[in-house]
Amino acid sequence: MTIRWKSSYSVGVSVMDNEHRSLFNVMHELDNALAAGSGQLVIDTVLAKVTNWAEQHFTHEEELMLENGFPGYEAHRAEHDQARRQLETYEHDRKAGKQGVPVSLLLFLDSWLRQHILKIDLQYAGYLNQRGIR
Repeated sequence: MTIRWKSSYSVGVSVMDNEHRSLFNVMHELDNALAAGSGQLVIDTVLAKVTNWAEQHFTHEEELMLENGFPGYEAHRAEHDQARRQLETYEHDRKAGKQGVPVSLLLFLDSWLRQHILKIDLQYAGYLNQRGIR
């Protein structure tokens, strides 16, 4: 799996793009570990990075939407809450010693991030851009 940031993922808000890029970097780290057969060795670190990223990014993004009166805030927050719950499930599965967590996490992140950026985040992008936020 090739997990790389592409310009098509840009939402036109530099701080959000930078935060999104950082998650792509963590996904790339997990992808490389899986390719080397060491996914289980890095899952603790990677899952902690992803969970920390999610809390910081989601909070930041939600604050930005609220400060600017984005009308789709509630629906967007619900998407974040669903992702938070999914990450909690991965953490629970990891602690329980469940097999396949690294691969499952990578597939989830890949699908979720592409879906979230390309469909959900682009909804606020134009709104914020019109208000001069880039």
